[in-house]
Amino acid sequence: KDDILAAYLNRVYLGDGTYGVEAASRRYFGKSARQLTLAESAIIAGLLKAPSRYAPTNDLGRSRKRAEQVLDNMVDAGFIARDRADAARRKPAVPVKAVRGPRKARYFVDWVHELLPEWASRTQD
Repeated sequence: KDDILAAYLNRVYLGDGTYGVEAASRRYFGKSARQLTLAESAIIAGLLKAPSRYAPTNDLGRSRKRAEQVLDNMVDAGFIARDRADAARRKPAVPVKAVRGPRKARYFVDWVHELLPEWASRTQD
């Protein structure tokens, strides 16, 4: 199970052209996933639901609201205490500035990325 989870987390699309938790961590926060704060980790985890919609480079406010939901879910599931979640809320994640150009085509790229596996499976039949 751990190997399957690790493979997934290393390959999952997390918005803004990044695949895998480590790449997303470096893209959004400029550091390794091992160095992320709880607030930063919650933003990365929140991307799984809708990577482009919740990308901090797309809409930081929406991204932070999603991270708060992730923190609440972690408290409800018993993974963290309420005081840790509250501390993370008081010091929200601040992503690094984007160094690349405009992202106008990102939604199209994300859409194509979602359709690609189905298209590829049809072409193999």
